[in-house]
Amino acid sequence: MTSYFKIFFQAFLKDKSYVLNAGIVLLLMMVLLAQHDWNLKPNSDFSPQENIFDARSELPDFSKIKNTKEKKIKFFEFLRPKIRRANQKIKYQQVLMQKLTSEIKNESYHSDNSKKKLIRLGVSYGLKKENVLEQLAELSVRIDIIPEALVLAQAANESAWGTSRFSVQANNLFGQWCFTKGCGLVPKNRSGNAKHEVRKFQSIQSAVTSYMKNLNSHRAYKTLRTIRASLRQQGRVIKGIKLAQGLKSYSERGDAYVEEIIRMIRQNQLE
Repeated sequence: MTSYFKIFFQAFLKDKSYVLNAGIVLLLMMVLLAQHDWNLKPNSDFSPQENIFDARSELPDFSKIKNTKEKKIKFFEFLRPKIRRANQKIKYQQVLMQKLTSEIKNESYHSDNSKKKLIRLGVSYGLKKENVLEQLAELSVRIDIIPEALVLAQAANESAWGTSRFSVQANNLFGQWCFTKGCGLVPKNRSGNAKHEVRKFQSIQSAVTSYMKNLNSHRAYKTLRTIRASLRQQGRVIKGIKLAQGLKSYSERGDAYVEEIIRMIRQNQLE
């Protein structure tokens, strides 16, 4: 950039009108350079070239793996790091909530700011409680990990081991719905008066995170959260088989769906 300033200064000495025009051009160039990220790669998450309807660039082609045992192993290996990353985010939120709780209860000098942060955290988990103590109590139940075994079993079940149309084209491994036109893919067997679509995600990681937030916030899975909270109070390990009992509303099949998820956890020795 030094040479540009040199040219600009020399022009100033000769012609001030020229300087005005040159200054505008130089300013625009600096803005454009500042906005450009030279570290972006063509396939990065922030690349405008990414096609969010096509997950093939991230999701392995599991349909090509003919050996069932190998397919299962590869599927689990692919998904485990993403589950752990999402659970790690939840653990961070737990630490944040404990910090905010301490500041609020001790009426520290920034307790007002802590209350605002707590409200924002509550909203992200579907809470609108005005009482701070009630907010804390409910968040302590909602902000908790989802067992890896449960995530793996549901992902395998809902995505046909990563081969379904929705997993391949929309990064959706869990069959999550959305209700705004164009928000996802329209199911081929959707009834005429139905409005839902199968939600599209920019990445498998975002799908996993959204799935966990869904279980931790939607009223349909209150039973799952109650079971988990009870296990916590008893000092017991949070198991996927136990939490699966709270998934009756996840599928129209109800109890049969729950039994199938539990069977998948046991057959694949996930815990």
